[in-house]
Amino acid sequence: MIVLTVLVALQKGKVTEEELLQQKVELLKRLVSKGFSRAKIEALMGFLKLYVRFGKRENDVKFDEAIELLLNKPKETMGIVEFVLERERRLGEKRGLAKGEKKGVGKGIETQKQHFVNTLLAETDFDDAKIASLADVSVETVQKLRNQAK
Repeated sequence: MIVLTVLVALQKGKVTEEELLQQKVELLKRLVSKGFSRAKIEALMGFLKLYVRFGKRENDVKFDEAIELLLNKPKETMGIVEFVLERERRLGEKRGLAKGEKKGVGKGIETQKQHFVNTLLAETDFDDAKIASLADVSVETVQKLRNQAK
């Protein structure tokens, strides 16, 4: 059964999400029909949940429901593995949002600097070095914007 579990893991990427879900459920059914203990089945299913993940959250839910149904296992509170996975997912989302916000702020500052340089170019007769100093940009940036304005 462990070999079958590993085979399912190796097929990840070669089958669709629905086929993968079906394979996992079929393996679960085989384990139950062969009389494996609940603890062994839960350990193997835990392995599958951790190392052969679905891309769609709804398939995780369907797989969990199949496990509960086939093992007559009542819904219980989140286990430590699920807790850690959920916490890591949330931390990853927060990091992604923070990184996106930082990039957005940086892009906004650059846009403001470019607008300021364009305003100085249009309304003053300052040389490129003076404009670069005032706008906190490189002389090359000022020269590029000056050429674009022509």
